[in-house]
Amino acid sequence: MNKIQFLITNIIFFLSINVSDAQNNHSVMPNDTLTIFQSKELPVIDGKFNDQCWNNIQWQPIDQPWIPYGDTVPHKDFSGEYKILWSKKTNLIYFIVKITDDVFVDGYRYNSDPKKGDFYYNYDLLEVFVDEDHSGGMHVFDGIHETGKEWGTNSANAFSYHMILDSPTENGTSRSLVACDLAGKSWDNYSIANYADHFQEFALRKQGAEYFWEFSLRIFSDQYTSNKRETSRVKLRGNKQMRISLAYCDNDDQNEIPKTRDNFFGSVAVQQNANNDHWKNADGYRKVILSEIVK
Repeated sequence: MNKIQFLITNIIFFLSINVSDAQNNHSVMPNDTLTIFQSKELPVIDGKFNDQCWNNIQWQPIDQPWIPYGDTVPHKDFSGEYKILWSKKTNLIYFIVKITDDVFVDGYRYNSDPKKGDFYYNYDLLEVFVDEDHSGGMHVFDGIHETGKEWGTNSANAFSYHMILDSPTENGTSRSLVACDLAGKSWDNYSIANYADHFQEFALRKQGAEYFWEFSLRIFSDQYTSNKRETSRVKLRGNKQMRISLAYCDNDDQNEIPKTRDNFFGSVAVQQNANNDHWKNADGYRKVILSEIVK
């Protein structure tokens, strides 16, 4: 790409972000650094968000329409926001996420064989994307040769947790979680992993059309394998840089067969040609830094 092409591309991106700003009032860029403060106390993971440690932490938006790109929906159909803390004592990152969703489509049944069953992203679910060492790049397969060049040589380079579960009853709480991601060497030899054990604790509470997600997450390096989880777990420290984004898959039809995702909303602004890249490429995740400051 020459300098003129580079300039034109960035002008177009800047204009598209301004349009998105007018629609959504936020435009978080991947390199907009989010400071994650230490937790003053250990949150109780119950979906109630009433621990004092959350009071001084700012909400971050999940408001960028990735699919359809640049589209808008009424606030009552969908809105989302989140907060993050970390704890040196527990070596965990803590999340609370508030989602408004007028139709919650559940019912996905996990199967590690991708040839059996349907696809999880066609249901209502929260996604958490984590690039532990801030390296970016592809992370679909442990590929070699051409597959490695196109889809990655290490699937643990980053994790794209697709958090899926059945809806709680009204004013109820669910704690049974499946966290799907792809694993394997190629499209001819892959499986759907369940990384639910990466989440130390989890709760989803429902109140009307509002869903309150609360969970703690273990962080693993790119040396992760299923048979050496703890040896690849990372020790969190102050000033550590990572990349983390969140997103939400939204389906508005409980009765359709097969299920089809209607909307996809993210926490960072992306270019249109990368509107569905997070699951495979960590380059667009938001930059975060762990602070020693206790909130």
